[in-house]
Amino acid sequence: MRHIGKIFLAIFGGLTLCCGTMVAQKRNIKNLKKKTHIHEPAQTGPDIEDMLPATARLLVVDSIVVDKNDFLKYIPLNKDCGTILPYDKFFSSTHSTRLGSFVYVNDFEDKCFYNDSTESGKSMLFSSEKLGGKWQKPRLISEFGEEYEDINYPYLMPDGVTLYFSARSKTKSIGGRDIFVTRLNTDSMTFYKPENIGLPYNSRADDLFCIIDDLNSLGWLVTNRNQPNGKVCIYTFVPSTKRWVDDDVNMSEKKLESLSRISRIADTWTDKRQLEEARNRLSKIRHTDNVTALNSNSYSFVINDKKACRTENDLRSTASKEKYNELLKLKKLQQTGTKTLEELRNIYSNSNKGQRVQLGKTILKLENDCEKRERQIQNIEKKIRNTENLM
Repeated sequence: MRHIGKIFLAIFGGLTLCCGTMVAQKRNIKNLKKKTHIHEPAQTGPDIEDMLPATARLLVVDSIVVDKNDFLKYIPLNKDCGTILPYDKFFSSTHSTRLGSFVYVNDFEDKCFYNDSTESGKSMLFSSEKLGGKWQKPRLISEFGEEYEDINYPYLMPDGVTLYFSARSKTKSIGGRDIFVTRLNTDSMTFYKPENIGLPYNSRADDLFCIIDDLNSLGWLVTNRNQPNGKVCIYTFVPSTKRWVDDDVNMSEKKLESLSRISRIADTWTDKRQLEEARNRLSKIRHTDNVTALNSNSYSFVINDKKACRTENDLRSTASKEKYNELLKLKKLQQTGTKTLEELRNIYSNSNKGQRVQLGKTILKLENDCEKRERQIQNIEKKIRNTENLM
């Protein structure tokens, strides 16, 4: 099993490199003709012709057309990768109804990203962290600036750094909605400037979700390209940092254009062994209860922009490993304390006045304990991070 985030940190770098050099690498792919697509938005951003040479070499395992309002149940995402759910289901009655908005919650259920409106009515991306069993005041991810509108469909890679989202960009979209990727600056705890992840992920239609299961080396692309109203297509694919032109610089214009649109998924089946292995992995996770595969000896946090710690083996320093074991014990206590808090709060809400007096004191003490442990956890993470970054 690969280290968490290793594949897609590489992919992010590869995509960024491709975007920066794709014009220079057009080589034998010249004079690509633009085609007019019916019912597709007018192009206002990058020229698809210039993006074609950087088309990612995806192996598309499967595709299925489903109702747009019901597509999540067709994506068997491993819980170690987090959970995606509709906004209304996550917030219940505490927020106003937002049909079509989604929330991503990480595997430890202590961090989330979601689409919501600002005071001025703009549809933006927010994040929040859970402390002491309670979600804290949300943070507007304002560093994206005015370039992006209607930001939605967030997905954070298990590395805790790489964030995908869908939005309408004033200058970077090639159609309606495009999928973008950014990374967290672990010093400032803000995100870098997002990049369009290119073809074939994006099209002149609305491309919604890019979801990656790094553990099983599978991904899902959700898009409404070539679909009637109310429908989306889910493409299951094997992630790759390669491009089609890397192995075939003389590929015909017509074939590359077809691959960039995923016109026929069979055209991507150039490696039969890889296809069969991917199908086996997909079948396995489809028929397995979606329970976390991590054991009690693992806990994930970010070391730097290029590295995440998932287990003790990811650390080099002996001192860091000792601190990591201390961290595991605190995290277990924190999870137990948080669960107890939630149970007591439910009991409190159904108790009489006399019972609430004692329960209130117990809840307050547990809240203080949880907050104290959370500060200890953050402090130990910081010490490990500093030690590892000096090596």
